[in-house]
Amino acid sequence: MKTNFNHFVENKNFKIINTIPRSKKITSKKQEKVKDTYSFLWKTYLPSNNIKKKLTKWFAELFNSKISINQLTMNKKILDAGCGAGLSAICFFNKNLNNSDYIGLDISRAVEQAKANFKKLNINGNFVQCSIEHIPNNIKFDTIYSTGVLHHTDSTLKSMKKLSNHLETNGYFLGYVYKKKAPLREFADDYIREKIKLLNDRDYEEVLKPLTKLGIELGRIQKKIDIKEPIQILGIPKGKITIQRLVYYYFFKCYFDKNLTFNDMHLVNLDWYRPVLCHRHTKEEVLSYIKKCNLKKILLKDVESGFSFIAKKE
Repeated sequence: MKTNFNHFVENKNFKIINTIPRSKKITSKKQEKVKDTYSFLWKTYLPSNNIKKKLTKWFAELFNSKISINQLTMNKKILDAGCGAGLSAICFFNKNLNNSDYIGLDISRAVEQAKANFKKLNINGNFVQCSIEHIPNNIKFDTIYSTGVLHHTDSTLKSMKKLSNHLETNGYFLGYVYKKKAPLREFADDYIREKIKLLNDRDYEEVLKPLTKLGIELGRIQKKIDIKEPIQILGIPKGKITIQRLVYYYFFKCYFDKNLTFNDMHLVNLDWYRPVLCHRHTKEEVLSYIKKCNLKKILLKDVESGFSFIAKKE
């Protein structure tokens, strides 16, 4: 019986380069730019141990529900759609993946780094370089995991529908997408994206360094200000908040965490501003997408940065 990986290996639309099946099909121009972005970022920036610890805790909080890791992995066919360098799967599933048939799929060459990361940690997995839209139709999975990826495709809904078509009956779809932010934050973020979109990798990396440094300086100001009443027109709630968090949530992204390195924080900012495709969504949109994919919502969690969900195909 063929494994899912064999279907990729033997498919005429894929060619094998350095043991990794890679799609021959052409994606949209914007997807090509996204591919180049993550090929560069995951090769250039290696996350520290502290950011790995932070992400392990974060993913556990995003998907804490009635579904156990064992239910998602034991003897299951897993697709990590948009695996990047494999960090999110390592942080969430870790060595539970050794009980599964795991495929990490990404549009970028980050799959090469993912393969190396899995090997270093003695975690089993196969990797494919391919866009979500070009997954062969005859492949099915028991668990589909796609965190921080769907909003970087041409259409979040179309990508969710495509992945849902590859989900077995009684299978689970775990996802995370960006949330629509406060109005000034939305404006500033899009303004910055527009300004850097024509720069090469090294230039945009340099241009955004002062922004990362500003976030760090603001983060060193520990005192909180007290917003006495909500500023509804700007989407700012009342309450106590640090200067850095106020700027970060409501004006523009300048990430700060005292436990992380400069490169970690800079990577978070680059990951936000560089992709030319970066859709943000409302809770109502995410719920409607789950319904349009003919899935049953098991969990929808609203956090400051986005929405995580677990849905089941019945």
